[in-house]
Amino acid sequence: WNVAWPRDGAYATVGLVHAGHSAEAKAFLDFVLHGDAGQFADHLGLTDYLVSACRYTGEGREESDGATCPDGSDAGPNVELDDFGLFLWAFGAYATANPTDPWVEQSLPAVLAGVADPLVLLIDPTHNLLVPDSSIWERHWEPCFPNGRKRFSYSTIQAVAGLRIAGQLSGDAAYSDAAERLRSGLLRSAAVNGPVLLRGECPVLASAPEETCEGCGPLDGSVIELVAQGVVRPESTLAIGTLQALQSGLRMHSGSPGFLRNDDGTGSSNPYPWYDDQEWVVIDLRMAAAYAMVGRATGSPTYTANGEVLLDWVTANAVANAGLIPELLSDGTYTAEDDVDQFHLGADAGAEFQGAVPMAGFGPGAYILALEAVHAP
Repeated sequence: WNVAWPRDGAYATVGLVHAGHSAEAKAFLDFVLHGDAGQFADHLGLTDYLVSACRYTGEGREESDGATCPDGSDAGPNVELDDFGLFLWAFGAYATANPTDPWVEQSLPAVLAGVADPLVLLIDPTHNLLVPDSSIWERHWEPCFPNGRKRFSYSTIQAVAGLRIAGQLSGDAAYSDAAERLRSGLLRSAAVNGPVLLRGECPVLASAPEETCEGCGPLDGSVIELVAQGVVRPESTLAIGTLQALQSGLRMHSGSPGFLRNDDGTGSSNPYPWYDDQEWVVIDLRMAAAYAMVGRATGSPTYTANGEVLLDWVTANAVANAGLIPELLSDGTYTAEDDVDQFHLGADAGAEFQGAVPMAGFGPGAYILALEAVHAP
């Protein structure tokens, strides 16, 4: 992609900070602060906001893509509230690593007013979750499967992480209180609409409360951020149950140790299955971090080893491909979409690089965080 995505930028920025490249991290944050966002404020009932709810053109103007429903109607734009929490997380990482930089203090009022305050306003007081949005997998605004805005867990998880940072940096307990309200909403979502019991065995945080119904697909690899972002303790029943459910339900079927992004793939109800059927490297990396955290917290060598296996798998593929980390690894089942890269036309041997290469945040940014988690003392 030759456009800037706040979500990718956040993972990349935190990775850069942790790798000691604060100047490059600051450059992205500054790009966002001076960008032009807010064009979807009416969709959200806001007057304005600072961080793009989808992506940026090169000159920093907010834009979104469109899509068409299976019946030919307009699926609407992507409006992705996870970007707000993720930006706060990235800004906090830089601020923590560079506490004496006056730019942090100068920028904080704009960040609070333009990101944290709108995020608080976007909490649904009935459910203590963020209002419905398109979220990480860009399901678009209008309700036509696999599109349609929902109260996606991923967006609320990132809001918890971001508002905690806002509270720490500002000293304003209102942000920390809002984060705790959202956390309680996630726990209630897992408890009231479930806990989603996978074969009656374990509680699982679903993709969204709307996907806990009979016949819906509740499994979504992105909710592993519940553990990776520290929203729940890694030794908790919900953390372990969610990890086990994703391990059981989203593992690739091609001999890879990696993961699908969700269980919305090939099926009569999904007209766009290809993306959902491939291996998502960012999920591999965040699962690796979560495995390591749960392994340390529980003393389980199995979880620890699973994290190491995933990290080694991504490393081996990158080393074999000029050090690049891709968006996707192919699933080993040939479809026409596999030929977009003009490589091995007419065949798919599995684990071939697909999608965007490199995928800066979902690749090396998340890789650095997985390295830290797996190799932490």
